[in-house]
Amino acid sequence: MIRLFEIPELLCLICEQSQRSDLARLLTTSRLFFECAVPFVWRDLPESAPMILLKLLPNADTYLDNRLNATLVETQIQNLKPLDAQSLVRFNLYAAYVKRIIRHRRNKQSNVAWDRLLKLVDARPILPNLEILRISLSVAPYLKSISTHSAVSYLGPYLSPNLYEIDGTCDRDRYLYLEPQDLTQLISRISLECPRLSSLKFRSMTGHTATGPVNGLLADSLGQLRYLRSIRLGLAVIDPEALTSLGTLPYLESLSLNESYPGSNDTPKTPSAPMPNASFAALRHLGISLRFDFKIGYHIWGITALVRRLTSVSLRVFGYTTRTGICDFINTIHRSSPLVTSLYIDCTNSLPIALLSSRVIRTLNQLPLQHLRLSGKDGPEGRYGGGERSRLRFPHMECLQIRGYDFSFRHLASMTKYMPRLQYLSVPVKLDVNWPPKHELPSTRVHLTPSPSQLELHILSDGTTPRYSTMARCEIPDEEIEVIAAGLHALWPSGVTCTTYRRSHKDSEVSWTDRVNAELKQLRETDAFSLPQTEVTPRKHFGKRIPSWLEQV
Repeated sequence: MIRLFEIPELLCLICEQSQRSDLARLLTTSRLFFECAVPFVWRDLPESAPMILLKLLPNADTYLDNRLNATLVETQIQNLKPLDAQSLVRFNLYAAYVKRIIRHRRNKQSNVAWDRLLKLVDARPILPNLEILRISLSVAPYLKSISTHSAVSYLGPYLSPNLYEIDGTCDRDRYLYLEPQDLTQLISRISLECPRLSSLKFRSMTGHTATGPVNGLLADSLGQLRYLRSIRLGLAVIDPEALTSLGTLPYLESLSLNESYPGSNDTPKTPSAPMPNASFAALRHLGISLRFDFKIGYHIWGITALVRRLTSVSLRVFGYTTRTGICDFINTIHRSSPLVTSLYIDCTNSLPIALLSSRVIRTLNQLPLQHLRLSGKDGPEGRYGGGERSRLRFPHMECLQIRGYDFSFRHLASMTKYMPRLQYLSVPVKLDVNWPPKHELPSTRVHLTPSPSQLELHILSDGTTPRYSTMARCEIPDEEIEVIAAGLHALWPSGVTCTTYRRSHKDSEVSWTDRVNAELKQLRETDAFSLPQTEVTPRKHFGKRIPSWLEQV
């Protein structure tokens, strides 16, 4: 008799395809299945990780009691003693499989559980094979400062030689900063304990540059992270010494800088001599967040060795800005970084701005863009570029994402004419405004230029009108689904599929986009021009060609 759970290939297939909850229930099936499934079940723990890990200890219920007040909790934690080796056998068995955890400091229940766990288990790192750490250093929404001791003691228990990603880009850390000397000590500790780190990202950290010996230590610490591919910190890293160290890192592909309080108005130091031509040999993406004006941006784009090889740029603007400011900065990017094919401009935290005006679009057309994301706020009744959306003409565009400005059928028709290579489109679409009735499409086709490409259309909800505000509840009549599908098929006859953020409230309920996609499939099958190979490329494949920094919200 064949014992299925003793066939390694079958076991591996089950573990890869099954839900973690199902795998957890099957762990007791056999020893072989246990050994195969445990890594899949334990490798990625949610914010409740400390509660899960505490249950591995003797008398776990004692440590999971959340009914104590703050004073008693603190007293209890102080009185806890590290457990002996015998009591940690079960914990050590499973802790070795944990590869990824999330810890957000404002989760009080989780914090108490972590504090207890870190007192009971004194091994450091507490999770010896941890690879990815998602963390928030903030304890309050608008915390202005955090000390070195607090930051290092908070991160310290998780730092290990196997850690390759530290992500502290939680939105609540936006106003968090460390003084330069404190940031330097934190980076120094990380560089010593995580030599193979490839990604280091913090939301803000510091807004001004270091001086004297502190600056030299920061530069040395950054230079030790030889495997670093992506880094996001404050403006301290654009100090000449720190920047020179970053320029020597052989694998650094992405650098993101945050302008934050305090000290953002300080004038950055200019390198005393041009950086070597070989600096930043692998750097392709540069991101910058600006809170005041474009002064810091112009300074950065004045460092030739830093920006000349860039193929991707992301810009976030906080506060007031104008079309003139945006256009002038795009011109600077064009002059200093002519190879840029991916651009992200986010003005959602600014005042309403005409990002789709003819002037901005003409300026963008100077770049050979293949991926573009624009996020902003439109004026009342779409007055910022309402009639100029049809001027979006990027012949090489493959991925276009626009938020804050809604589109109609006429605008989509213009895209098929002037962006024939477009494969992914994410925009707000008013599906019941200027959408041609089904019986008029044959005559309308004469004025259309169907796209030769297949498209994934991601419809953002902020473009829907009040009448379609209940889309996710499948209340759109069948005849209107047919009209939507017919219009999309006329524009992208080679294949188009629809997705949206809003999903059905019930898993068994068919979403409106599923109904549109089913109608589109029927149209492709009956269309005289469709070919057997017109299946639309799934998002998971196309996503590999979209730079990760363009996918970030």
